[in-house]
Amino acid sequence: MPKKILTIEFPTKDNSTYTTEATMVILDFLSKLQNFLQADSPVAIDPPKLWEANPPAAANGTSFIDFIGLAYTVCTAVQQYYLLAVPFYADYSAANQGRRPYVEPGVTSAWDWRQKNVSSDGYNQSINNGTVFKQWWEETVMKASPESCSESLMLYVIQDGKPVYKPVYRSEPKFTPSVFVGRLVSWVGAPDLVFPIGQVPYNSTVTLKEEMLPIAVNFVAAKGCDGMIFTLAEQLLAAGILKIPKVGPQAF
Repeated sequence: MPKKILTIEFPTKDNSTYTTEATMVILDFLSKLQNFLQADSPVAIDPPKLWEANPPAAANGTSFIDFIGLAYTVCTAVQQYYLLAVPFYADYSAANQGRRPYVEPGVTSAWDWRQKNVSSDGYNQSINNGTVFKQWWEETVMKASPESCSESLMLYVIQDGKPVYKPVYRSEPKFTPSVFVGRLVSWVGAPDLVFPIGQVPYNSTVTLKEEMLPIAVNFVAAKGCDGMIFTLAEQLLAAGILKIPKVGPQAF
């Protein structure tokens, strides 16, 4: 197993954007994981800063956010439109007297944005940028290892125990550059698995009672190391560090 743990936007005892309860759950899990792996102290990383310190030559001095920030959005919008929307609309129209189906605005807004803003050259440039980024990531951030498959294990928080209420109208998606780690990992085809690690209470404005929300972190490894993460999860489960969530209002 990897002896190196990387974290992205993880809380610390002195600096946390999460609630006190959530911070305690996250840091307790991190400590147990470090002890289990007999790993060195976790290293907090910031991909844009790593890029700035050691950029790939092919980027020609372009900043991290400008180089890769819109590439995922461009590629997924284009591919979804041509591989899904176009044939789906055609099939639906043929089966329903020329009618067009309803598709929720969060999806169609991406397709409309593509038609207005993405040229063929722009799409090809995004594919090229993604290829350059993938090579940089595998050489700089998540290196492969002959001993442990992945030289390191990277963690980021995906569920922080803060309530997000559904009966809230949100604005239309904005297609601006983003460096969310989940999208970065998607580019390189690396395993990115979610594990619930605990729960915290909150006062629900719906039930008017104290309820529980889960805390969850993502495990990321080098490409091709999916099996290593699954094996680690089984070992952490056997050691009592991970637990199988229950069905119902309380996961644990």
